[in-house]
Amino acid sequence: MASPNITIEKEDHWMNRINELTSLSHFSRDEIQRLYKRFKKLDKDGNGSIDKEEFMAIPQIAANPLAGRLMAIFDTDKGGSIDFQEFITGLSVFSVKGEKHEKWRFAFKVYDMDQDGFISNGELFLVLKMMVGNNLTDLQLQQVANPKHLNRLSIKQL
Repeated sequence: MASPNITIEKEDHWMNRINELTSLSHFSRDEIQRLYKRFKKLDKDGNGSIDKEEFMAIPQIAANPLAGRLMAIFDTDKGGSIDFQEFITGLSVFSVKGEKHEKWRFAFKVYDMDQDGFISNGELFLVLKMMVGNNLTDLQLQQVANPKHLNRLSIKQL
């Protein structure tokens, strides 16, 4: 039988963790608790993180041509999986309470594949290719991705 003190310590740790996550996100305590239940269901192997295979198994993600980019953006520590904090902070951007500049920054990260703070013509081409597949030729995509007056775009230029 577990000691009552251990149970209280775990509960205190969880409450502190929820408080920390509310300060890092736009979610309430109740929303974080609901998201934790969802996270546990997505974490099929129960190791405390969502790996690429588990992430790609989410129906709403699997159908998205930018799924790999989304995984890379959510995985802020570049560990190859998404822990609960990364899950919360990643989803927070999409919250109705999320601020417009956060949404713009997230969209920018989708295109800034090398994370150098700029979207190059090549990066724009690659992301557009992911989105349209073979519906446009490479030449047509290059015309969209390579406007004559712009070689790269920074977040400030948006």
